[in-house]
Amino acid sequence: MRDDPPSRREDVVDEIAGTAVHDPYRWLEDASNPEVQDWMKAQDGYARAHLAKLPNRDAIAARLTELFYFDERDPPEHRGNRYFYAEKHRDQEKPVVYWKEGERGEAKVLLDPNRWSTDGSAGLRGFWPSWDGRYVAYNRTEHNADEAAMSVIEVATGKLLSDTIEGTKYGSASWAPDSRGFYYVRLPPPSPQVSVADRPGLAELRYHAIGSDPARDPLVHEATKDPQTYLIGGISRNGHWLFAQIEHGTRSTDIYFKDLRTQQKDWTPLIEGVRAHVTIDNFRDVFYVRSDEGAPLYRVFSVDPRKPARANWKELIPESDATLESVQVVGGYLALR
Repeated sequence: MRDDPPSRREDVVDEIAGTAVHDPYRWLEDASNPEVQDWMKAQDGYARAHLAKLPNRDAIAARLTELFYFDERDPPEHRGNRYFYAEKHRDQEKPVVYWKEGERGEAKVLLDPNRWSTDGSAGLRGFWPSWDGRYVAYNRTEHNADEAAMSVIEVATGKLLSDTIEGTKYGSASWAPDSRGFYYVRLPPPSPQVSVADRPGLAELRYHAIGSDPARDPLVHEATKDPQTYLIGGISRNGHWLFAQIEHGTRSTDIYFKDLRTQQKDWTPLIEGVRAHVTIDNFRDVFYVRSDEGAPLYRVFSVDPRKPARANWKELIPESDATLESVQVVGGYLALR
């Protein structure tokens, strides 16, 4: 006989395309309902009591602790005269972000999400130092939620600026070369008017100037209004080129660009409407495009942005018998993985 907590059923039926679809547990979708909260507590308590009785549970937990709790240091990012890196400690749940003044400087804690909440429910979802090393933008989550807000901290003083931007769930900060601001993607908050399914198509590319009101951040690329797409974007290291990338699910990628040295208003298409997955990097005003168009294992093209038509692309690295997973410009060279 089953002893698990009962789950009430309701007679809810929708007719979809002429077919009756029963949904007896729809009432469980309202997490704010006290009855639903009581149901979750009962189910959680039942599951924990059952799992606690399983043999070898302590041995499994000890082995998992060995596997998941270890010391690790990420490669540093060099910005200005400062170095930034994340370090994971075996006795802490979350990595800590450190910075140093110069290569031999003393390591100082910049962001420690282990101290952000007593129950460990606040977390760090990425950090991005400005090119001069003065600021770091970072995404913070609360209550173990997917939603995130972007904040900016002044490195030398540890002062948190007032530049808090909501709706950066998928966003990152692409800093301008002068370090006075960054480009980022913002989503509208979920609401009765904005469903979860529609939000990806409402992503906007914006620019935030340090010290300004995020509510007034200028729109750089409008939303696609297509929930099957997602918009990302950023600026080249030399500040000459602004990119907007539209992901059509897992099917294809469209890429557009602007020359910020001119008064160009419209976006120039680099690749559009082609069933291919594409990434792009830039060095000294040449675009390096990794694409699986006609090459399932990927190849690399060099592109002169003054002649962006597909017919003018030059194949730089042909497809081989190994999958080319990434291409990145490092010190004037192309690093391939």
